[in-house]
Amino acid sequence: MKFSFGAITRNSQAFLGGLTLLSGFALMWASTSGQRQDDSTLSRAASEAVEIDPLQPSARYNGRLVVAAARLASTETLEDEYLKAAPYLILVRHVEMYQWVEDRSGKADGPPQYTVEWYEGQQDFFSFKDPTGHENPLLKVFSKKLLVPTSSFGAFDGRKILDAVEYPPRLEILPSMLKDPLQKIEKNKLLVPRAPNQVGIALGDMRVWYNGLSTGQFTVAARQEDEMTLLGGAKSGVVVVKPGKLGVEELFADVGRESANTYSGLMYLGGAVTFLGIFSILIRVAPQMNLRPRFEVQGPLAVFVVSIGITLVTMAIFFILGLVS
Repeated sequence: MKFSFGAITRNSQAFLGGLTLLSGFALMWASTSGQRQDDSTLSRAASEAVEIDPLQPSARYNGRLVVAAARLASTETLEDEYLKAAPYLILVRHVEMYQWVEDRSGKADGPPQYTVEWYEGQQDFFSFKDPTGHENPLLKVFSKKLLVPTSSFGAFDGRKILDAVEYPPRLEILPSMLKDPLQKIEKNKLLVPRAPNQVGIALGDMRVWYNGLSTGQFTVAARQEDEMTLLGGAKSGVVVVKPGKLGVEELFADVGRESANTYSGLMYLGGAVTFLGIFSILIRVAPQMNLRPRFEVQGPLAVFVVSIGITLVTMAIFFILGLVS
């Protein structure tokens, strides 16, 4: 009896290809079913929501899904080592340092790889397998999140609303915003060299960038818990905070567009994974695959073309299922 390692390799490749294919199907189904469920949820929310005047909070709306548009503001300002004080309500600072990073993803018994690269936060070189020669300077400035102590949203206390904002938008850094207007800005990040008058990038240099929310007009959709803070003490439930003054239909249409974009990305990811699975399975028959005379392709290129075709048809099927189900 002969034992063929080649057969094991081909069978393993086909098995992994099958798992990849199923993963692609699962991602595409999650996209269609998730989009359908979100559309249904948003439709119900839009029909249930009541538009209120945030300047006249009322206990009669407690427990109701409400939409309110008002100025989210504070009498206080925020600043840090680099940014001048400004009417920021939320300021999130990110700091990365040019430092040694260890990669142990290679062979288990092999030495780790060390590279100097930008990494957010402090890499603890004491935990490296080989720390000698890979010592990192101590980070001088750390990432942090700042919120104004007091704020208002119409007649509501605005602090709970600020707490609900998980991902404030990226700030565009301008020289006029900086305490040192000569600070170098590179790709919307502050470049902070370790040593003065330094030429080029060196170990220990930092890059700093920000996310933030400034005083302005916002529209909030949430389930009102009380007439003082709107959201009460609990952090449960979904809170939507959008810039500008939006009506109920306009607000939920905007949320729907964001949801559709997210699920479209998931569909494309599922398509890419499906293609890899199909290609892994069909590559076994590449020597026999010939699309001539219709197409002048054969072998691996023919497998590629067929895999693309099957993937596109599969994506179309899942898309149609999402529309009709």
